[in-house]
Amino acid sequence: MTFIVATIGYFIAARSRFVDYQVYYYAGVSLLAGRYDIYSSTFSLGELLDYRYPPLFLLLICPLSMLPFSVASYIWWLLCWAQEFGCIFYVRRLIRESGLAAMSKWGWLIVFLAVAQYYVMALQYGNAQIFVTMAIFGSFCLAARTETVFQAAMLMALAITFKVFAVLTLPYFVLKKQWNYLIAVGLFVVILNLVPAVYFGFDKNLELLGTWFDHVVLDHESHEKIGPINLALKGQLRRYLTDIDYSERVSGTEWTDTEYKKINPIAIPRQTADGIWIGLSLIFYLAFFVVVWRNRTATNSRQRRLFEYGLIICLTLLVNPLSYKIYFILLLLPVAAIANFAFRTVSKQAKVCRYVLYFAAAANVILPLIPGRSAQRLVLVIGTDFWIAAALTATLFYVLASKPFEDNLAAKMTLEPDINGSPA
Repeated sequence: MTFIVATIGYFIAARSRFVDYQVYYYAGVSLLAGRYDIYSSTFSLGELLDYRYPPLFLLLICPLSMLPFSVASYIWWLLCWAQEFGCIFYVRRLIRESGLAAMSKWGWLIVFLAVAQYYVMALQYGNAQIFVTMAIFGSFCLAARTETVFQAAMLMALAITFKVFAVLTLPYFVLKKQWNYLIAVGLFVVILNLVPAVYFGFDKNLELLGTWFDHVVLDHESHEKIGPINLALKGQLRRYLTDIDYSERVSGTEWTDTEYKKINPIAIPRQTADGIWIGLSLIFYLAFFVVVWRNRTATNSRQRRLFEYGLIICLTLLVNPLSYKIYFILLLLPVAAIANFAFRTVSKQAKVCRYVLYFAAAANVILPLIPGRSAQRLVLVIGTDFWIAAALTATLFYVLASKPFEDNLAAKMTLEPDINGSPA
């Protein structure tokens, strides 16, 4: 059945778009043709759709470029489909290992409605973010056990190597003093990035890594002009507080649009807005450190760990310099953590959680259905996805900081809740 659904979904969605996988595929074609200038604008599909991943990722995926695109893209689609199931598998396992009972069907329905649009988009584009998300969830799941710490570190190292923003989750493990895990992550990141030297040669590999760092990490400003809207805190502050000239965006694809509306009530210098972003990011992380440190001796550490994982995911999305909409598939973990709490306890905190989940589910079901491209542009610049992540962040802070947290968990319900969150 899974194979049939995946096949039907592929022909409906993937063949018509699959933009990101096209970049990977034709980058692989260029590599197999003997080209080493992998960050040249002509290496894949031009300046707008250039290759932006480290050399290791290209070496791993280029064998598919030996196949016709239709065959390669179908295999990639199936791999993406399997990785999405992997994300669900690890989240379910994290919930189970937290000591809480399995989530109710109603809870999973709300989770599905709240995050489904992100996973559909990820499949439509064939983006590597699906694998990165699965690797982060898997690393969280395995890091809690001493016997699997190196497997956990390898998964996190792969996530960081492919998309460097994953490094923003590591401060949590510093707080938990998981030094073996952190050291192993660092070593694996170094090793993984040196592996391509076998193909490119040591000096060429170092040159490519330097070019990648300059092109992707340091020059992220240019990607805001040729990529989707930035839904991180930095992008949101710029849209609300500065006068953005959208005509500077390079037009050429469905998401490099120049017709966005300005929504800023005031216009302060961009440097000031970015300073506010840095200041708020530091405050958020400080608050996170305080909440986690304060509860370091809590008796229900396994349950708290699930919420703390969800919170560091939300913070990563918000403080990251550049968060595209597709990155929000990471919200599966925090949404599932909140839902499993909200529909298993009867308390003021649980009630607040349910309202936030209903808001997230309603927004992600209704807003994508609003007709008209102008309306969809407005939804993007307002930053609905940002506000969903912000609401989830505030909710996790609220629950973790609440004194009755342990009593709430002790009073978890074992019966299936009805749609109002009360025991059936």
